[in-house]
Amino acid sequence: MLIDLENAAAIATSSYPKGKIQSVIDYHGVWLFKIFTDDPDEGIWDPFFSVNQKTGVFEEFSPMDDGNIFEITALFKAAEKTN
Repeated sequence: MLIDLENAAAIATSSYPKGKIQSVIDYHGVWLFKIFTDDPDEGIWDPFFSVNQKTGVFEEFSPMDDGNIFEITALFKAAEKTN
């Protein structure tokens, strides 16, 4: 059974309770979240986290390491225009 967006958001919120979800995209088997905090050192610099749609595992995500930063950026821009 796949983790839907509502459950993924609950997982992200419980895993990162001080974060504020700005946007989310469906990306190659994970829900990819952009989550910001008020932390002046980390709050805006690395806001990407994922929830695996099969396992529900929450973890940090690096668009640079993934190798598809342009695709990810475009998907987030499109998602944020609709919100």
